[in-house]
Amino acid sequence: MNAPLIRISSSPVEERHMSTLDACKPIAVGGVSGSGTRVVARILMELGIYMGGHLNGPRDNLWFALLVVKPRWLPDHQEEIIKGLQIFRDTMLGRLNRTPDTVMFILRAFLRFRSPRDFLLFPPPYYAGALASLLRAKHAPPASSIGWGWKLPETYLFLPYVKAVFPKVKYIHVIRHGLDMAYSRNQHQFWAWGAYFGIRPQRSVKLFPKALLQFWLRANEWAIAQARSLLGGDFLLLNFDELCRHPDEMVRELARFIGIEAETSRIERACQLIRPPRTQGRYRSRDLSIFDPCDLDAVRRFGFEIKGVG
Repeated sequence: MNAPLIRISSSPVEERHMSTLDACKPIAVGGVSGSGTRVVARILMELGIYMGGHLNGPRDNLWFALLVVKPRWLPDHQEEIIKGLQIFRDTMLGRLNRTPDTVMFILRAFLRFRSPRDFLLFPPPYYAGALASLLRAKHAPPASSIGWGWKLPETYLFLPYVKAVFPKVKYIHVIRHGLDMAYSRNQHQFWAWGAYFGIRPQRSVKLFPKALLQFWLRANEWAIAQARSLLGGDFLLLNFDELCRHPDEMVRELARFIGIEAETSRIERACQLIRPPRTQGRYRSRDLSIFDPCDLDAVRRFGFEIKGVG
């Protein structure tokens, strides 16, 4: 016997608000892990953007992670990715009908996390919490929200599918100095997706930052090329280092990009969320001779100055 269809009614006010949000362009935030996407998500939330009902400390949308982000799904499981994105959309907008087919997809998405590689993004309890959240209750965006979106660094890997399900999507790709990133401890994207970009770990620990920089270069080159091709003017490349140096200017640019006229008080509160990390400029104390000159030139082409190297 088929499981009953679960329906949770909404008030007329909620329905009107969700209809309004549905007409908005969703805002997605991604980037190589450690680039500063957490800060950007917090800024968007301060500006009134609903970023999901099940987030962790870094403001990652764990529904998106559970339903969509699986290393083994690229590039051969397009139908599953599209289905996951559709369920994610309906969850975000508070209109998910938990049909037997939908519930089975959610359960399968959870059960497909089997290998250590699958848990590089988040440990099992995070996915279990996202699963319970998806199956338990309806999640309507707050009435105070003026738009909606999500943040998960790996979003850029799924841009073609995101564009297919969200034709009006606006995408913010956050980028941080590649040499600082080469010495980051936040390496799970490298281990989960490095092979996807043809990058293998170096056998020498000393040379490992070289592989991390190559991953940073290839991942960002791919993401930017995809975003420019697919999204045109709905794509914003956000330099995290510039955000730290010029918070007011950059927050206002961000607000213009997402199409809102934020109150001065909101802008000021958003700027207070921005703090240059202690790791900014960490590469300057390192031996940069391990890097290929062509890779250093590529970092410069992204707009980053390399101090201490001719």
